[in-house]
Amino acid sequence: MTHYHPKLDDKGSKVAILHPSTASALSCWSDPAEAATVLPGGQMPAELNGVTFQSWQAPTTDAEWAQVDGQACFDEPLFTPPPGKKPAAGAVIEESDGRVWLVSPTNGHGGYSTTLPKGRVETGASLQATAIREAFEEAGLQVQLTGHFVDSTRDTTYTRYYRAQRVSGTPPDCSWESQAVHLVPRAMLAGLLTHPNDKPLADVLCDSPAAPSREKLLKSWTLDSATRIVATINGYRSRFGKWPDTVLIDSGTFEAIPKYVLTPLAWQMLNSKVKLVSIEEGTVLAEGPEGRVEYEGGYQTPTEGPRADVWIWGISLAD
Repeated sequence: MTHYHPKLDDKGSKVAILHPSTASALSCWSDPAEAATVLPGGQMPAELNGVTFQSWQAPTTDAEWAQVDGQACFDEPLFTPPPGKKPAAGAVIEESDGRVWLVSPTNGHGGYSTTLPKGRVETGASLQATAIREAFEEAGLQVQLTGHFVDSTRDTTYTRYYRAQRVSGTPPDCSWESQAVHLVPRAMLAGLLTHPNDKPLADVLCDSPAAPSREKLLKSWTLDSATRIVATINGYRSRFGKWPDTVLIDSGTFEAIPKYVLTPLAWQMLNSKVKLVSIEEGTVLAEGPEGRVEYEGGYQTPTEGPRADVWIWGISLAD
């Protein structure tokens, strides 16, 4: 018997689900230690963690989505997709019980069995509006963005992920793009976010809200050139009172750092804070609207605020 998604695709056609997912028992939703799963059109409890599940009358036009509620004013790093990568945005939707919302793309689209809601930015849309739209279309949820999470280089996109909280909506209303929606404890995320593009995100989420361990960040801390990057970022903040937007690194060091010094998680977290640019030769330079700072030796410390390693990774690598 062929199973069909209850929603039609964008062309108005029925969507056959080749390997249907299985819904969990309703009791799983109320247990923070359990993973819970619902299928499109399935049953949900009336509420969870004090927030009701109810269908959201979401925007229906691009103009309405551009002004959608849930966007917020908070600090975000400069967003500059690498050459050849399309801009995209997604949401890390966190329940107050510590669990995180995931989706299963229909028929494993893109090679993802389970992933976070995300999608490409449409013409004229903001990153924040795109994240809210994808949360609704893929997970059926209305969300409020609460902050920047991380920027991720993926196969065809450069994706900004925002932290978000559920304020309304209900997962059974997800579009044809998802064949299941899940609420998962952080301890289980690594076993579900298995696509290579998602593994660095799983590492950060499994450690959140605590900082990742040194072991998860470092392959080695023996190269002086790695210390120079942190020191130069510190030097910029010491001089201008702000973090830089860009760090320029000689090509040899640029290739060595992710290969020998930083793990993929640490390299991705560094890229989420500053734009890293490889230059043919020279020392390490940090620059932003206020000016440019060159590496001057030593391990400088900003006069106010955290050091660069704490700002980037949430942990001191120099101690």
